[in-house]
Amino acid sequence: MQNETPQKIRLYGFWLPGLLIVAGLVLILAQFFGDYTLIVNSGKREARGLAFTSGQLLRAAMYNLQPEDEVYPAPAKLNLSRRTIVLNQARPVTIQSGEAEITLFSAGALPADLLREAGLALFPGDVLLWEGKPLNPNEPLPLGEALTLEFVPAKRVDLQFANETLTFFTQQESLGEALDEAGIQLRPEDTLSLDLESALEAENVVSVRLAREISVQVGSQQYRGLSAAERVGEALRDLGLPLQNLDYAQPGENQPIPADGQIRIVRVSEEILLQTEETAYNNSYADDPNAELDTISVLVPGQIGLVVTRERLLLEDGIEKARRTDGPWKASDPSDGVLGRGTKV
Repeated sequence: MQNETPQKIRLYGFWLPGLLIVAGLVLILAQFFGDYTLIVNSGKREARGLAFTSGQLLRAAMYNLQPEDEVYPAPAKLNLSRRTIVLNQARPVTIQSGEAEITLFSAGALPADLLREAGLALFPGDVLLWEGKPLNPNEPLPLGEALTLEFVPAKRVDLQFANETLTFFTQQESLGEALDEAGIQLRPEDTLSLDLESALEAENVVSVRLAREISVQVGSQQYRGLSAAERVGEALRDLGLPLQNLDYAQPGENQPIPADGQIRIVRVSEEILLQTEETAYNNSYADDPNAELDTISVLVPGQIGLVVTRERLLLEDGIEKARRTDGPWKASDPSDGVLGRGTKV
């Protein structure tokens, strides 16, 4: 009996570690075996099995995983605690943009994410349509089914002012409609490089000159108005005060408008003064049988000669600024006359 005791001890010492290892393996295996919840494309189902990774469990459940699929937890990562497995299966997504068409294989649910995958930037004013209806880019789309989306990018408008550029995006067709939509109000006197009726393209650069107050002094009268012109002559035409004949402006009509908006129009007129000097003529006498005796008749009328001197006066706002004399020159020579002595009795 004394000899058997050591043998039993040695036997127990041999099997006990092996039993502990087996028990540990059983516990480990038990950790990976059990009930799982599978959420596939937002649909829920239950599964039971032994799986070390989510990928093993999904393949056991007859799901053929694709590289583009989204799996949580990661399909190749040891799953120690998660009992809920999420699978979003990739599907073909076609995005039409104008004449271009982009097709990708994606498990993304958000339209904004799908656009990023397609290399399309989403700007304010862009429209994304699904089955003809607008989509919120941050609201999820159905998973697991093919999709066809239409991307309608907004038109970009850059309004270039003197000291800044205002950029906005729009789906409107014309510049005027786009400005109204953006709440940008311009005065009739403001100037745009494009007409308000102009059709918008994908990118549009529009120069804007805002009108400012112009004050014009004409003699003793003052005129005020708005103009977006850059030159004096253009501003005067905008205010209905174009230069006429010899009139001139200060500053000159081809000069930039002064910072204070002050312009003066000088009205120029020209007057011509004629001074005449008469040259006398002589008369001779002859008998006139048709005139009564002792009366005088005019047989050939005489004509005086004229010498003319011309003066040209230049007036600015009614004030003489220059005078020039032309002449004198002979306008006509004197012509002698003949007087008749009446001889009729």
